[in-house]
Amino acid sequence: MSRFVRALGGVLITVALACGGAKDAKSPTEVKGVDPTDAIDADPVVLLPSAPVLAGTFDVRMMVDQKGSGAQLATLLEQYFPIGAEAGFSASRDVDRVTFASYQTQGLDVVAVLSGRFDADKLSQAAKAHTPTKAGGLIVESTYADRTLYTVNNVGFTVMSPKTVLCGTENAMRRALERVKDGRLKRAFFPWVMETLETKGAAFAVVADLANQPVQPVSLGFVTVTFVQGLKVARVLGDLQPPGLHVAGTATYDTEENANAGAQNMTRLGGMANAFAKISSNIPQLRDLKVEPKKTDVQVSFALDDASLRDLLTKTAPQLF
Repeated sequence: MSRFVRALGGVLITVALACGGAKDAKSPTEVKGVDPTDAIDADPVVLLPSAPVLAGTFDVRMMVDQKGSGAQLATLLEQYFPIGAEAGFSASRDVDRVTFASYQTQGLDVVAVLSGRFDADKLSQAAKAHTPTKAGGLIVESTYADRTLYTVNNVGFTVMSPKTVLCGTENAMRRALERVKDGRLKRAFFPWVMETLETKGAAFAVVADLANQPVQPVSLGFVTVTFVQGLKVARVLGDLQPPGLHVAGTATYDTEENANAGAQNMTRLGGMANAFAKISSNIPQLRDLKVEPKKTDVQVSFALDDASLRDLLTKTAPQLF
């Protein structure tokens, strides 16, 4: 698995379930722009192909400015970007927002749009000079769909403009670049997905569409995760307000029976986590944990104390990445 995917997976460790009830699927919203570059800068989602299994956005600037666990997580993730100062790049300095999507094809494909400030000339110079990156590989320059594509350790990226960089695995990158070349710069996500991703004031928002990608219950040691049985949609919203990280969510199931069973499993797992938190400093307490089934939905909310979350990141995150 590429370092890009592992880094993205590390961010998702902080996320539980989804926020807001699922809406009926409608035709994707089309957003047209006169100039391709302006359209991409104004709405990075137009680069992302349709039908993702997982989609999300992270307000990196908010996390960095927050000065607590959010800033620590952003700084931690920076070391897993394949490029750094040698290419004139610093994630915590240059990236304001990350919008991503993952697709289940023959394997896991991930593509992300980084919004911020980027220097294409320095990247090109580093590639032409065969400058070793901090990840240990060389920046390889190539061309695809009339765009200059840089690759480091199987992670591809290209500067779409001084404000936008596209990066990800090879197949997903190609699909995104083909959208630009073919002039298909419009949103391909369903409106209910966009509704979550555009939530104002959220530090992060994530949507999982599992209707056509069912997840089977799994056992992790003596812990059995069964709440995924019959899960169709999960939506996540989080903010970084005192006392720390707040998560609110809704999981939508195919039947009320599976929703009730899922709520029972979530409650049991939450109770186990809090029991372990009392005897282990590596597990943060889930404060004000609420799990409420409502027909085919399960509403979930909890908070993590900032100090305990920072302690968790310090002790365990380097092993998880």
